[in-house]
Amino acid sequence: MVTSKIIRAKKKTLVNYIDTSTRFKKMSTRDKIIEALKKYDRGLPLMGIADKANVSSGGNIHQTIKFMMKSKEVIKESCPHCNATDLYKLNI
Repeated sequence: MVTSKIIRAKKKTLVNYIDTSTRFKKMSTRDKIIEALKKYDRGLPLMGIADKANVSSGGNIHQTIKFMMKSKEVIKESCPHCNATDLYKLNI
């Protein structure tokens, strides 16, 4: 005859749940570029924007900058010192 007994009679169980109301929306590359260019009024080169905006993909940032230039949100100017580097600025 086998008798069953409660192994942990006074164990308190906690109610675990995942709170889904505090999820944050992932920031788009376009918004990251705008935030980075707001800090630098003189403009930044393409890879400088990628570094300051924390965008790891060079192709993604290039494509986004191209679309922003078509919509005239960003303008491209040459560097006043060396005339070789292209600087991107917000068109405000």
